[in-house]
Amino acid sequence: LLSVPLILHRRAAIFDLLCSHLTKASTMALKPVLETTAALAVDLRQEFYPEFPRVLKCLASLLRPEDPEMLEDVFTTLCYLFKYLLRQLLADLPGAFASYRPLLAHDKPHVRDFAAESFSYLLRRLPSGSVSGAVRRTVLHHAGVDAALDEGISCLLFHVAKGPGHRLHSRTPLLLEALVASLA
Repeated sequence: LLSVPLILHRRAAIFDLLCSHLTKASTMALKPVLETTAALAVDLRQEFYPEFPRVLKCLASLLRPEDPEMLEDVFTTLCYLFKYLLRQLLADLPGAFASYRPLLAHDKPHVRDFAAESFSYLLRRLPSGSVSGAVRRTVLHHAGVDAALDEGISCLLFHVAKGPGHRLHSRTPLLLEALVASLA
């Protein structure tokens, strides 16, 4: 396919093939398929977003904690997807969090930490006026459901508050406001 209109015309078939190859790819073939996934997100942007939950589920099925290279490749791809689909993800933050929740509740703590670090990018990019409400409605709403998810949420909140150079991020006061308001 040589143009975006042709890709859009064949979008359903392309995403079926992409998910098929993501779930069946050998370790050697996986990196190019992941790169193709990120490239599709760049080309399609908002047209990619309806397929995001399905692609995310395929990517999550690739997470094998015993294979650090694969973990790195999958989370790198997820970070690119977050970068290129930022507007759509922020507009549908509850849906994005619901799709991403299984990664935050993963059995392995280091996978939860990677998931929290990558999703924190979205929460830091929220407009200032909506951080507190979005954190309460989207994230804290799910607290108390499962111990692993609670750990993932606490990791997520830590990564939102953590700034460069052992300092706090500029969104930390808004985050703390949301946390205190949820206690009331």
